[in-house]
Amino acid sequence: MYHMKNIIPFDDIELPQILYPLKPMSTTTRVESEINIREQNPQSRNLLDLEDRQIQLLKKLDFLYEKIKFISTTCQLSDSNKNVSKGSMVNKTDEIVLEMNSDRLPWFLRYFLKQNKDLSLLWHIHSSTPSTKVQNLKKFFEDLKTITNNKDNDRPNLRLIFKNVSADTELKISALGVPIIGSVNVIRYLCELYPNSLGYDYNDYVVEGILDNCYILEKMTGKHKQASIKKIFQSNNMLLSGKFTIVDLVLFNEIKQSSALSGDFIPQQWLDKCKKEIM
Repeated sequence: MYHMKNIIPFDDIELPQILYPLKPMSTTTRVESEINIREQNPQSRNLLDLEDRQIQLLKKLDFLYEKIKFISTTCQLSDSNKNVSKGSMVNKTDEIVLEMNSDRLPWFLRYFLKQNKDLSLLWHIHSSTPSTKVQNLKKFFEDLKTITNNKDNDRPNLRLIFKNVSADTELKISALGVPIIGSVNVIRYLCELYPNSLGYDYNDYVVEGILDNCYILEKMTGKHKQASIKKIFQSNNMLLSGKFTIVDLVLFNEIKQSSALSGDFIPQQWLDKCKKEIM
């Protein structure tokens, strides 16, 4: 009697609009294991190039590392087989010229003159030196004559010029071709030039540290210098050993130049050792 409406329409069912359309499974022909993920990214070629460059760099680093190892081994072998003394690096026949202040007498030269009979010395006084200092200089070098073998026809290899310009001792002319400032550094150089004087090893960092402190000590005055000298004796037991080293020579020279030998902080045992070797 009445026409009924269909509960389920026979029209096409509308599917929801999703973000990515689904690909029908029936059209998939490739196996997942054969899919190259790199092909899905258009920038994959740049990544491959970067990877190849990294591989090449690693190979170059390996090559450089092998070269460095070879050079290091070669240097060690050459050092171990080298029997030439350090003093042969410089020519002893070259004349050394030192400029010094008349207030700082070169007490360290006494030791080098005693240990090296082939060391010939000449000294000069510049007109800038006060006349009151001339007598002290003459007396100092008169005493040096007793320990030198200088002859009139000897060619000098060490020349001293006293000028009232700077308080720092300066080595002006040498085989190095560059000036050397300070008594400490001059003594270092002379120990290299005459290795039989003292067993000086510049690779000994303990000794080098003390020498650097002594170089700073040269710049100090008054109570600051005395306090630093006292600290050096308190912190270095090697000074009280029976062996005479470059540290003893440098420190004695600085103390002697500053007229600080009367201080109670200077061990008498060390003082006697230095006077025996130097004076």
